[in-house]
Amino acid sequence: MQSIKDSKTYREISQIMNTDIFKKKIEYSFDKYADKYDSRTFLQKEIMSVLLNFLDQEISMTNKKKKNHLLDLGCGTGELSNILIKKLNFNKIHLLDLSSQMLNIAKKKINKDNVLFDRNDFDSFCQFDDYDMIVSNMALHWSANFIVFIERILNQMRKNTIFIFSIPDNKSFSFLKKVKLGELINKFPEKEIILKKNY
Repeated sequence: MQSIKDSKTYREISQIMNTDIFKKKIEYSFDKYADKYDSRTFLQKEIMSVLLNFLDQEISMTNKKKKNHLLDLGCGTGELSNILIKKLNFNKIHLLDLSSQMLNIAKKKINKDNVLFDRNDFDSFCQFDDYDMIVSNMALHWSANFIVFIERILNQMRKNTIFIFSIPDNKSFSFLKKVKLGELINKFPEKEIILKKNY
């Protein structure tokens, strides 16, 4: 007779429980340090600047004048969206983050009627086809399964949607391997997988 521990159902339940614990730790950490986040994230701001410059070069004048629908995944304190809102026209702005404390700071920065502040896990989000611009800065690596998540976005988003994001890969931050940070730091995606031909 097969043990319940060997069954597919047991493995699935175990994986769900591990994911829930992982996400709770992430939420707790970002909630705890939300008030210090903007003053300590020099690297994230540098990378955001590169993203914005790339977007500015790649986006056409037509898109700049167009009324877009923006989705910011793992928006944090809303820094990226706050800058984009000043540069582009948006009818609909959706800021999504796991941390309620980060969203509270974003609400103070962005005071507009057409903004939805959504405390949610982007891994469970499914409405990517509602947006023609999807952005994320240094957040998507917190997905429980990055590759599956990215494929879901690419399969669901509209044709001609602008999707721009930054994440560390498995070669980034090599010094972290020498520091014991517990289970909170997840494995970063492999660069070769991120750059697969179908992406």
